[in-house]
Amino acid sequence: MTATQDGNASYAPAMPVTQTITVLRRAQAISFSLASAAVMDSPITVSATGGASGNPVTFTVLTPSTCALSGNSLSLTNIGQCTVAADQAGNAAYDAAPRVTATVAVRWPFTGFAGLLAAPSVNGPIKPGSTVTLTFSLGGNRGTSVVAGATVEPYDCTTPPTPRSGSPISGMLSYSATSGQYSYRYNTLKTRLPNSCIQLTLPLEDGTLHTALFKFK
Repeated sequence: MTATQDGNASYAPAMPVTQTITVLRRAQAISFSLASAAVMDSPITVSATGGASGNPVTFTVLTPSTCALSGNSLSLTNIGQCTVAADQAGNAAYDAAPRVTATVAVRWPFTGFAGLLAAPSVNGPIKPGSTVTLTFSLGGNRGTSVVAGATVEPYDCTTPPTPRSGSPISGMLSYSATSGQYSYRYNTLKTRLPNSCIQLTLPLEDGTLHTALFKFK
């Protein structure tokens, strides 16, 4: 913009003065999130709130090995991290919104240990040296590498320790196509003392930990 002023009989015209203004588009932002974890084969409807440009928020899957999009329906196809990006275009008045990403951990549909009391309830009493079987379903045959290595921790039968992954114990895993269930068999030690307890933790390859408590005779 240039400002000018004419002169008259007494004054010469003023020197023109120029000022520059940088005109920017307005900023806009996207609000978008996903649940921290979800079960495989359970679709999620994705949605987001965009800025004032009025343009739709669009979604893109960044991890096609674990999830896929059909419209606004997110299919969780495999365990692992599913990451989705949200974008919104700009217009004459608004800049494009910065891309926002969200990640959901995809887990198997674990059903709990069949026939056992869930922690903090204690199963038993069982005989030292006996075999305990953890039977569970993951919604189908997920192969023979679903267990990351079970761990056993003795405790005082009152307050179970915090479940954790540790040095794996030796056990046998099998899958029954008839029942659609896995079985993990662990032989307890014959040296376990009467009225003592153990926490058996089964870490799965999807990153989850599942526990069962047992008391000895």
